[in-house]
Parts: sequence; structure tokens; C-alpha cells
Amino acid sequence: MRKSEYIGWKEVFRFTLEQGMKGKAYKGFLIAGCLILLLAKPVVSLFNNMDSEEEAYHCEVTEFTVYDEVGLPIDYTQSLADEGFKDVKINLAPTMSFDDHVKALEEKSKDKEGEKSKEVIVHMTYEEAGYFNLTFVKASNADLKNDDAQKLADTFKNYFDEERINAIQVSQEQLDFLNRPVDTKLEFVTEAGDTVPEEDEAQAINEDEYNVMYILQMVVFMIVNLCGSSIATSIITEKSTKVVEYLMINVRPMALLTGKILANLVMVIIQAVAMVACFVASGFINKAMFGETEKVAASAGTGMEVSVMDSSDMLELLSGVNVGEALIALVAVICGMLFFCMLAGLCGATASKLEEMAESIKLYTMLLLVGFFLSFGVVMMMYSGAGNPTFTNICCLVPISSPFILPACLLLGKVPLGISIIGLLILVVFVWALFTLAAMVYESLIFYNGKVMSFKDILQIAKNRRQVERKGEKSHE
Repeated sequence: MRKSEYIGWKEVFRFTLEQGMKGKAYKGFLIAGCLILLLAKPVVSLFNNMDSEEEAYHCEVTEFTVYDEVGLPIDYTQSLADEGFKDVKINLAPTMSFDDHVKALEEKSKDKEGEKSKEVIVHMTYEEAGYFNLTFVKASNADLKNDDAQKLADTFKNYFDEERINAIQVSQEQLDFLNRPVDTKLEFVTEAGDTVPEEDEAQAINEDEYNVMYILQMVVFMIVNLCGSSIATSIITEKSTKVVEYLMINVRPMALLTGKILANLVMVIIQAVAMVACFVASGFINKAMFGETEKVAASAGTGMEVSVMDSSDMLELLSGVNVGEALIALVAVICGMLFFCMLAGLCGATASKLEEMAESIKLYTMLLLVGFFLSFGVVMMMYSGAGNPTFTNICCLVPISSPFILPACLLLGKVPLGISIIGLLILVVFVWALFTLAAMVYESLIFYNGKVMSFKDILQIAKNRRQVERKGEKSHE
């Protein structure tokens, strides 16, 4: 790979960066994304406050009868003290048994012409199994919304949960002691009865660690995908419009590719940094306006419910990271971007028209998705407690998946430092190999005009160019 092939890359980089950032699409996406993220939290809080200021809730239940067989000294007349239940009559001395009352409600519900019942009854018992049982009943065709009955049931249950602690005369000190967090440790044993080593147990992650790993993976994936797609589109557009033929007059093909990749990387990174800054600023604005804690939400998109994570928890998880680990993680992400962006450029150069773009970048898309889903599979296995250190280490070594999983695992201490360094070195070698391949074939590809070439064809071009270079070197000797 000769240095002369890169002459002019700085000019291409500068020109591509200036033109790209001036583009309406780039500026529009950046401004719109930043505004949305900047206003996201204050707008959500504003709507929440508007909802709370709407007309006060009014329960449609007219009568609430309590059948208490628990016997705790609790004043149930205060169980529905909220303003929304002010018209509910609480009956603590029923004149019939619970079973008879239920039958009476059933009979009343059968009378289609009679007045519809708006009554709810509750039967409170203490079961031999050692738990309290609260059974709420309303007529099947009662003139009540299910939400009204459910809201009343929830309010009464919450009151009962609070008051039963007071009823058994537990002091505040005892209550604080009972409410202390419980730290659990799960150990695994082999068939021989030996305890599984701690390094295997470390593969399990909690919900906060899952959120951190998921967010880091998605950020890297979005940056790589945006940058790769942008490079492929730019190359195919220039080929189809013949602009590349004018560019080749003063700039070598490899310089053109290098300048484009670096310029697009910078543009995407600027977008990512700006949007993250706006999201963080949104939290401060939200806190200043409404006094609410800044939060970061993560969702796996797999049907699992993931709780909202406070950003302070995320910072606490990453507080033990040293400078060396952070540097390795950053270099791994940058090398991953270069790897996939170079691959996107090569694949894009195999097409001559924009209509062929989807077919030309199939290899790039397939490797990108396979790498991302491999890394996401590692995270899901860790979260479910089925994490396998061997599989995790392999994914940190494979260059298509290491940019997504290696930084997160390293920062959270889920892989040894040695594995991380080896994974980074492997990624660097593959990036260098891909640059070498591009140097040999890109000039032929960029002038190619025909059907989309396969990767096998690309390798054949590289082989032919290598043979030509060797013959040239021998002739000079």
C-alpha cells in the first residue's frame, strides 16, 4: 500500500465535511433531533402536570360494605379518605352474611328493569397458609366501570397494608429494620458438588447493568449504521451521476474513500454528541422547572418490562472504570466504525445505480446485523442468568461483534482485561486487512459499471491487482 494513494485525502475530508454539514437533510435531522431530545422531559412532565390539574376524580360507587374477619384494630371509616370517594357510604355493620349479600347482588343483577347496583363489598380473611385475603365483589351488570371498582379496591388495599403495620404496634425502628434491603447471593454447584467459580457467576447482570449495556450497544449500532449507509449512498450517487470521474482527475481512489469515511464519521459523531448533550440538558431543564429527577429510560423491545433507571445509578456503575479501560473501549468503538464503514464503501462501489444499493450492501448489512444480534444475545443471556463466559469471550474476539459488546463488558468488568486487549488487537488487524483490500480493488470498483459484484469477485480483483503489482516490482528490479 503506497503512501501516494492517500495524497489528497485531507482535501476530500474537508470538502465532504463542509458540504455534508451544509446539507439541508443533515442540518434538519440534527436540529430536529436536538430539539426533540431537549424538550422531551419537560414536555412529558408538563403533560403529567396538566393531567393532574384536570377535573378531580369522582368514584361512581355509592356504597361500600366491609366484611372484616381479620380482627385487627383498624378504623376502616378512614380507608377512603380521598376526595374522589367522598360520596361513598362505608358500611361496617352488614345485616346479612357475606354469602347472602353476594346472592342478593346476583339476584339484583338479574332484574333488568330494576335500578342497577353501584355497590362494592369486600370480604377480609386471614388464611391458614399465612396471608391476608381481600375479595372484592360487584354485581355482574352493575352500573359501574371496572376502573372505578378497581381504583376503590386498590385504595382500600393500600390503606389496609399501611394500617396493619400500625395495628400490631411495630415501632418505627423495627419498621426501618424490616424494610432494610436484602442482599442475596446465588451460588451454583456442579454434579460433583463443587461451587462454580466466581468468574462464571460474574456473567449474571442486574437490571441496571442490563440497561447500561443495552444503551451502549444501541448507541454504537446507530452510529455505525448511519455512517455506513451514508458512505454507501454517497459513493453510489457519485458513480451514477459521473461526478466521481471528475474527482479522480486530482485525487486517488483510496484518498477519496479515506476522506469520505473520516468525514462521515465526524459528522455522525457530531450528531451523536449533540443529541446526548441535549438529552442531558433536558434533564437539568426538567429538574429546574418541575423539580423532578433526571432519568434515562431503556427498553429492550423484546416484550420484557424494564424499569426506569436513574442516571446517577448509571454513573455509579461506571465509577470504577479506569482511564486504560475507557481508552480501550473507545478505541474498540472507533475501530469498529472504521471496519464497517470501509466495508460499506467497498460494497457500495460494486453498484452503478442507486436502485442497486440494497443488493450491493447485502454483505455489509448481514455482517452488521449478525454482529449486533450476537452481542445482544450475550446481554440477554447474562440478564437471564444463563451467561456463558466462553461465549462472551468469543463474541469479544470476533471483529463483527466486538465493537458492540467489548466496550460494555469491559466497562462493567464482565470480561478480563487480557481478553479485551486481544479482541482490540484482532479488530485492528481486520481493519488494516480491510484497508489493504480496499487499496488493491477500490480503484477498479469505483470505475466499474455493470451488474452488482459478489464478494468472491472482489477477492479475485484483489488477487489480480496483487499479481500485477508483483510483476511491476520485478520489472523495476
